[in-house]
Amino acid sequence: MDSNDDHPLSRLELLALAHALRTPLTTLSMGLELLRHERADSANARRDVVAALVDASEELRRLVDRSLHIERLGAYVGPPAREVFDVRRIVGEAIEPLRVQAKKRRVRFSSRAAARRVMVRGDALKLAWIATALVGNALRYARPGGFVEVVVTARREEARMIVRDDGPGIPSSVVAELESPHTASVLTLHLVREIAEAHGGRLVVAPSTLGAVVEIVVPRARVRRSDDAA
Repeated sequence: MDSNDDHPLSRLELLALAHALRTPLTTLSMGLELLRHERADSANARRDVVAALVDASEELRRLVDRSLHIERLGAYVGPPAREVFDVRRIVGEAIEPLRVQAKKRRVRFSSRAAARRVMVRGDALKLAWIATALVGNALRYARPGGFVEVVVTARREEARMIVRDDGPGIPSSVVAELESPHTASVLTLHLVREIAEAHGGRLVVAPSTLGAVVEIVVPRARVRRSDDAA
């Protein structure tokens, strides 16, 4: 990045940073509340809550470290790093702390992934942010007693992550606003799309009035057959 690019963060960039930090902060706050009121009433439950708190703290550390190494949050959706990784693992680790939120909101939270590795070339941190952002949104809008589902799969040369919920859906106005976002909720989808496109992929989302389905598609990385079988 150009070292002279030292303009202050724009309103949208500040909203994006606030949104990125909100998910792990919510997990921390809910987990601490469970412990304070002794709602984790077994050793296993307490271990699960503490593990979620540790994961959320680590996510906060990663976000802060990332922010310290960029001059503008706009770089967050810039050219991705070129590492190769199994996107199943990245998504699984990113969304695991959100199970505390799902339990607190009485939402059934499930995830499933392809049996074989789904290798992607890009920026693991940015794709992890996509996972937490989309699942965080789904948990906010899912009805009590409802569900949120995350699926990671592959089809031919593409890797796919799908997030479903049974909330009120996605208004057509939100989809129309993607080109020029004015609110934090639309900004999330806008940044998700920017990151997906920086990876050579796309965001797939359509207006709906019952339940939301958001899909991220990125190219699969070419790996040696022996590596893929490992």
